[in-house]
Amino acid sequence: MKKLKYLILLIILFSLLGCRRVNIASHTHLAVSKSYDELEHYDVCSCGEIFNRESHSFQGEMCSCGYDKYESNFYYDEDNKIVGIKESVAELHIPKSHNGNEVVEIKANCFGNLKSLTTLYLSSSIKKINDDAFIGCENLDSVFYYGNVSDWCNIEFTNIYANPMMCGTSFYFWDNDRFSLLDELNIPSDITKIENTFCGFSNITKATISDSLEEIGENSFYNCISLTNIEFGKNIINIGKNAFYNCRKLKEISFGDNVNNIGEFAFYGCTSLQKLTFDKNIKNIFNFAFAECNSIKDIYYNGSINDWLLISFEVEANPIRYASSFYYLENENYVKLVDLIISDDITKIGNYQFYGYQGLKTVLMKNVLEIGNDAFNNCINLTVVDTTTKLKVIGDRAFMKCISLKAFELSNNIVSLGNRVLYGTSSLEKLIVPSGFSIGVLFDGNVPASLNEVIYK
Repeated sequence: MKKLKYLILLIILFSLLGCRRVNIASHTHLAVSKSYDELEHYDVCSCGEIFNRESHSFQGEMCSCGYDKYESNFYYDEDNKIVGIKESVAELHIPKSHNGNEVVEIKANCFGNLKSLTTLYLSSSIKKINDDAFIGCENLDSVFYYGNVSDWCNIEFTNIYANPMMCGTSFYFWDNDRFSLLDELNIPSDITKIENTFCGFSNITKATISDSLEEIGENSFYNCISLTNIEFGKNIINIGKNAFYNCRKLKEISFGDNVNNIGEFAFYGCTSLQKLTFDKNIKNIFNFAFAECNSIKDIYYNGSINDWLLISFEVEANPIRYASSFYYLENENYVKLVDLIISDDITKIGNYQFYGYQGLKTVLMKNVLEIGNDAFNNCINLTVVDTTTKLKVIGDRAFMKCISLKAFELSNNIVSLGNRVLYGTSSLEKLIVPSGFSIGVLFDGNVPASLNEVIYK
């Protein structure tokens, strides 16, 4: 009876162990999963045994088993996002997969200050690169991307140094089974927005924007130092901060019909820019958008003076400050602005509206109640200003450094007067002011030596 119990227990044990039996040789392995390591791929049986070992055979970077020959060079988080590199290299290959899963993201500061890096190969599987991933990679020369321009446009770069081209020199994309240098860019018709996308692309000489694109986001073409020609699509609405910062070979820009907003520093340092054409739909131009664009000569505006007066300008945002000629539309013809006549229905001239415009000689206003900050500041050829008796508010520096201005009359209805309204008007000879008014406030105490007649009314 005791022997029978042992026999039953032995039978139960064998049944639980399944194929893990004493006579292994009699078992035929069946693959229930496939796996690989750095050297080979293999099948795994339900018994746990590994069989059918084969060395990897690569087609490009991938073996047929799904192993990417470069995936073991990196550290990953639990979501297969690359978080770091195991050792410094000169040639860096970003893998397409890890553990059979697609690699889609590079985490922040992942390759920061990798001084050894000279060449980067980037998989088309990457969909997002986070802040400063390539910051300080100062010796990076060439970037090879296993995708097309549309794929590149769909990568989310979370800041400017997420894009390796801020350090790189030449960019190559995969085109007809080979790498091609990107020097003339055509934004594909399936793209509606770009941001941080082509910053630092120093080989691009021409960019054509498709009509599908609605927003050129911040830093999109930052420091594209060889860009000489840009063709805007007709549906662009917003141009973001730093979008064309330091594109110092750009000579001419014709903005699309629907551009509403131009962001801060958008064209800062575009020192070769000579001609601009704006549509009347432009609404806001933000701080320093055209600062240091000191070669601008001609501005063409496809709207009336009244339309121009509706544009909101922030500090050093109005490109008219550099222009010698400003043309607006009147009866479908361009007319150069020399003598400014403000129509009766206009009651306000905004901040920086004609700041620095060299072509302006006379200003006539009838019903204007308010003149904004710096509205005519540094209009060096302005000789005559005929203000209205209705004028109530004059902003800071409104006529500062109008060095050709000969006479000025201040309304009796003034309720708010800004600082340095007439500061630096070094040719001013005649001043008419309300009775008892202290003229020093107009000049911040520096009354011009040329002033020889003050009339109190």
